[in-house]
Amino acid sequence: MLITQSLAKTQYRLANHYLDKLRTADASLRRGQASVTYGLNLFDQEWEQIRHWQTWAADRLTVDEPSARLCIEFSLAGLEVLFNRTSLVDYARWLQSALQACDSQPDVQVESTLLHHLSDVHYRLGLLDQAESYAQKLQTLAEAAHDKHAQGRALADLGQIHEERGHYTEAQACYQNALAIFTALGQEADVAQAWHGLGAVALYTGDYNNAYHCFVHNLESVEASGSQAEICNTYVSISESLMELGRYEEARLFIQQAVDRSKLLGFKRIHAAALLSLASWSVEQNQLEAACDFFEQAIQVARAIGTERNVIHGLSNLGYTLMRLGKLPQALSHLQTGLQMARDGGMPRYICNLQRNLANTYLGLKNVDAARQALRESLSLGLELGSQPQQVRTISVVIGYFAALNQPEQAAVWAGTIHDEPNLDQPIFKPVCQQVERSLGAAAYQQALQRGKSRPLAEVVSEILALLA
Repeated sequence: MLITQSLAKTQYRLANHYLDKLRTADASLRRGQASVTYGLNLFDQEWEQIRHWQTWAADRLTVDEPSARLCIEFSLAGLEVLFNRTSLVDYARWLQSALQACDSQPDVQVESTLLHHLSDVHYRLGLLDQAESYAQKLQTLAEAAHDKHAQGRALADLGQIHEERGHYTEAQACYQNALAIFTALGQEADVAQAWHGLGAVALYTGDYNNAYHCFVHNLESVEASGSQAEICNTYVSISESLMELGRYEEARLFIQQAVDRSKLLGFKRIHAAALLSLASWSVEQNQLEAACDFFEQAIQVARAIGTERNVIHGLSNLGYTLMRLGKLPQALSHLQTGLQMARDGGMPRYICNLQRNLANTYLGLKNVDAARQALRESLSLGLELGSQPQQVRTISVVIGYFAALNQPEQAAVWAGTIHDEPNLDQPIFKPVCQQVERSLGAAAYQQALQRGKSRPLAEVVSEILALLA
């Protein structure tokens, strides 16, 4: 009996020792770069022991209260380092074990924190239904406890889910309400998340100047909160808005900082996103072979850590780039894989982009019927999402489709409607317009363009969808 008690004391002492190691490593990520490097080295050195003792506590969470408390504290002590350093699937298991431990250790604030992070992790894993379930549980708990901070977090979590599903009006309302709550409470880290969400909505709906300014506010807040990981993440977001504004050299500087710092500091989740942005920048500079390499690296990192949405995004853009290079079978394979993943995850804006890229690839392969079906879904989703950039880019492929059907005059009219839009994919649009002009002749082409310029985009979208049906 004495031996058993002595062994138990030793085990609890060791579990607490490695819990302190995790806590120290996590706290280091909110300080300067030298401190971050120290913290990550400590985490890597002690990771096997940290993981062992968390598993030990999780296996005993129903046996005694000290084990349940340890299970909770392991998850709370390592929120930042676990999120940025380990597989998100494994991290989700830690959080779920901790939430289960709350049954014997009731604490509304702890439970609220766990529900918030469970929603966020499942969102990044591409499991939107589960993410929404946790966010709704958080909202119910927060309202019952009159906890304003938790209510703001529930709104921000629901905003992410609306955004991913393309419900931009609902997402914007959630983020704005969350921002008001966090600002009143002085919660800088959460203020940063709300600004980032508002910037993302503006980016997807084509309001690029507003997106840029939201991300600048986001950067100010994450710098105040001290999170080195989120500073890198915001650099990526700022670069995306700058690329849409055509400010490529400024974008490159932000991307390079994000790539270098995320790699140096071992922030795998952010490193994948930074590589995706570097690849997209390379596409804009017509460095297509280099872009393919960066997309493949990003997909590999994203798969390793489990960020499904980045894998899908990478496959879509890798397929597009291979299509531009004329490597159509390879493009088709990546795009079809990405489309299935996006369907499984219920992600309409990714489906919209993938189907547009597939339509272009099918046209290159002379499969016009498959192109028609892909274009119909892409344009329908662009309309449902209320995303003018996605509608415009899909119409540019529709023009190529009708040119392939030997209907150049109709194609030229629609080219006129979108000719001056800022969201056009010019490497796709210009060659198609040149093809149509050769078919019609310069004078007839210009006349058709002028007719199209007087037509509203919404009217043209409806007309195209009727014809594609």
